[in-house]
Amino acid sequence: VIVTGSVLTLFLATGLTKITYDHNLLNLQAKNLPSVQWEKRLLADTDRSTWFAISIADTPAEIARRKAEFLSLESVERVEEVCSLIDLTDIPQRRRHIENIHRALTSVPSPSRDDTDPADAQQLNQLRAVLSVATTSPPTASDLPEEIRTRFIGRTGKQMLRVFARGNVWQMEQLDQFMKQIQSVDPFVTGEPVQAYYGSRQMRSSYLRAAVGSAIAVLLILLWDLKDPRRVLLAALPTTLGIVQLFGLMGLLGIPLNPANIIVLPLIIGIGIDDGVHVVHDLRRGGSNRVGLSQATVAGIVLTSLTSMIGFGSLMLANHEGLKSLGRIATLGIACCLV
Repeated sequence: VIVTGSVLTLFLATGLTKITYDHNLLNLQAKNLPSVQWEKRLLADTDRSTWFAISIADTPAEIARRKAEFLSLESVERVEEVCSLIDLTDIPQRRRHIENIHRALTSVPSPSRDDTDPADAQQLNQLRAVLSVATTSPPTASDLPEEIRTRFIGRTGKQMLRVFARGNVWQMEQLDQFMKQIQSVDPFVTGEPVQAYYGSRQMRSSYLRAAVGSAIAVLLILLWDLKDPRRVLLAALPTTLGIVQLFGLMGLLGIPLNPANIIVLPLIIGIGIDDGVHVVHDLRRGGSNRVGLSQATVAGIVLTSLTSMIGFGSLMLANHEGLKSLGRIATLGIACCLV
């Protein structure tokens, strides 16, 4: 048993170097969602994403400067803002053009009921509509449609710039480059890419700390219960080898860790430790003369493991890819601890 278990564990451990972590939140969504399909189509056909970072500026001059700096970055594809729509830098030249248009249209007669040609009447209406907006007054923010104005201009007068990335910012490598470059222009940028960048990294580090913390807590409880460090190590051995086998399997099968399934690491430690604890307690009760485990202990370990595997395994039927990966990892991890 020891030789077989050691060979199996060493073979699976070869996959430890191949395990990866997938930060891409798009891979956690259900594949049949229209929003997911359109996002992937945009990335495939146009190399663009619907995600954009947000930068807030106070003055038109600051907006123009930031826009130019953002556009000079290699990872930025385009920048959207409304300040340029009401830019007054060339207003004298534009005013002369508008005055010429206004003078040319003042002689246009208003359409009358006597007009027999509908096409002529329509053209007159169009020209009169152009005349009504041919004013030489400088444009202001209030001239913009309310839907656009309220989206880009705040109540205090501050304006928003949308910074779109070039390439697939769902991938951490490109998102990392995009974040570093835009933060060199504005350290206070926000938006979906910024939230995903920091949120995903924080989730990974938090769950890894939780796994380490749970392992330490379990060892302390075992030491308090068993009183013997050797028995503590024996009780923890199935869980330790099970996690090694799990990570090796994930590496060999190409199953990455992600923000959804990494949550099961503390759960596997908590569930898997039962196997070793029951074995050690059973052997302590049996004394030094008995060889092997009692049938009740064997049945208890197998049944609790199988029922846990069935419970988590049902998640693999979900359409949501995150839940599916969580169920897959939990089932494999509990199975490895049982083995």
